Amino acid sequence: MAGPRKNKVDQLYEAAKALFMRHGVKRVSVEEICREARVSKMTFYKYFRNKSDLLKYIIRRMVDEVMSQYDQIMEEPIPFREKVKKMVQLKWQQTTDLSQEFFDDIHKEAEPEIRELIAQIAHESYQRIVHDFSRAQKAGQIRVEIYPPFLLYMLENLLQAAKDEKLLALYDTPQDLIMEITRFFFYGIFGKDET
Repeated sequence: MAGPRKNKVDQLYEAAKALFMRHGVKRVSVEEICREARVSKMTFYKYFRNKSDLLKYIIRRMVDEVMSQYDQIMEEPIPFREKVKKMVQLKWQQTTDLSQEFFDDIHKEAEPEIRELIAQIAHESYQRIVHDFSRAQKAGQIRVEIYPPFLLYMLENLLQAAKDEKLLALYDTPQDLIMEITRFFFYGIFGKDET
């Protein structure tokens, strides 16, 4: 017995996301998305103005899914150190399907409206994370002398390094670099016995 039928937007979302992650945004056409999603171009244009409109929808939906998982982690009754480990794992899962082409297309060569959306999402995410870090600090789970916005500022600047060509060249994939940055930020260079 087949599962529930997906609606057309879900079909377009899943097909375009898979194609974008594999080939980047620029190399994928609306025709390819429609063929993969098994919908007509007329159906595509019923829901999205163009490929950029679909890309914005995909980015927002992906972020909403990740932030929902993040919120679940933050609500778990576990020590903050364990939450951080789960955050790192979530970051890894989030980047596993990320191709270099997709990364470049949305960070280096994106249209202004895509860059603006990514900046807005980053700002919203950082505000939530600062709030959660502040709560953990008040609960005694983060050192009191650390200013939570500083933590997020430093993390943001470290993640900017992920766009550096020389640094990217040191890693097999962009997600390997992102995970290295995340681990470095949260755990530093010392082993558990050294901290």
